[in-house]
Amino acid sequence: MTLTRDATAKALGYRGQLAMTATGQLSLKFAEAAPTSKMLRLTLHHPTRAGFDRQVLLARAANGSYGAAMPPIEASRWSMTLEDGTGTWRLTGDWNAGEKSVALGDPTELVILGQLLHASRTAVYTLGFFILWAICTVASALSCFLQATSHAYADAHKGSPALYDSKDDKPKY
Repeated sequence: MTLTRDATAKALGYRGQLAMTATGQLSLKFAEAAPTSKMLRLTLHHPTRAGFDRQVLLARAANGSYGAAMPPIEASRWSMTLEDGTGTWRLTGDWNAGEKSVALGDPTELVILGQLLHASRTAVYTLGFFILWAICTVASALSCFLQATSHAYADAHKGSPALYDSKDDKPKY
């Protein structure tokens, strides 16, 4: 049932940005498609204490965004669930209480150069692997270059007092 609600939100194109102002006002704006419900329910789940969980009803404004006043909460990392009143769909996200905004939606939907790319989990993991591989390759190549450069410098300045130990005339490097 829960995965079906996630899939329904994805099929409807629901993705949003939830922001909190300094005065404790919540503001929810949807990226593309937006629900037409007058009210949405936001549930904040505390990571270790169920008694600290909070529910906030967000009311739809004339411009299509949703808003509500947020009571003060403990500084912690919260899991969030946004859903309609009928339980047809839901969006999830994680929020650190110090952050001003959080994205709600499927983390596997990549936005590159302003274009939404719908990708599978396998594609996201593969892309992440290749990015990490490229970073490691560049770091290794830079290390080899710097090592070769230091040996070439030492060979070019053989006999220089700065590179040799004065006692036994052995290189310091």
